Amino acid sequence: MHQLLCGRNRKNIKLIESVTNTAIYFPPPFSGCYRYCPPNAQRRDPSKVLITGETPQAIEQAKFRIHELLTRIRLFVKDVTIPPAKIDSILLSRMDKVRKITEANGAFIMFPPLGSRKGMVRVQAVENLHVERSLRELMALVRPPDLCCQELSLTPSQGRPVLHCIVDVPAAGRPPARQPRYPGHAR
Repeated sequence: MHQLLCGRNRKNIKLIESVTNTAIYFPPPFSGCYRYCPPNAQRRDPSKVLITGETPQAIEQAKFRIHELLTRIRLFVKDVTIPPAKIDSILLSRMDKVRKITEANGAFIMFPPLGSRKGMVRVQAVENLHVERSLRELMALVRPPDLCCQELSLTPSQGRPVLHCIVDVPAAGRPPARQPRYPGHAR
């Protein structure tokens, strides 16, 4: 949820830091997904935010501004079901992309823990547009690029125009969907 507080590209927190002359540190966003803690170490509380500053008054002012910001946030939420194997693949190899998605859209993406066999992913943001953008970019990570879509060019025969189609490669047994790129060129 800290990403929602930070805003798109951390603009909200940067403003508070510059006004109060403090530094605000949030815990890593996806540490709960991995459930890993090194031996003889204590896991950092994921709800703990560290604020450092030159004076106690600056720190208190930053805390006040954060609480004020929290009271003004409206939340838009959307749940999506993704196959558990795809979620684990994203958690293991694509978290750099997910972090960019969350920072660019000011969204929070809640994944189930790694290996939990749960397929529900929740996306939260302060605007519905940011939720939809985040979901669209997340779903682009879910679909492998080689299977996402292929563009076909049908050669003209007997003076007929070229038809450009986007063919969705079928998933397990469903026929491919063919959509003409130009409505006037449909067969």
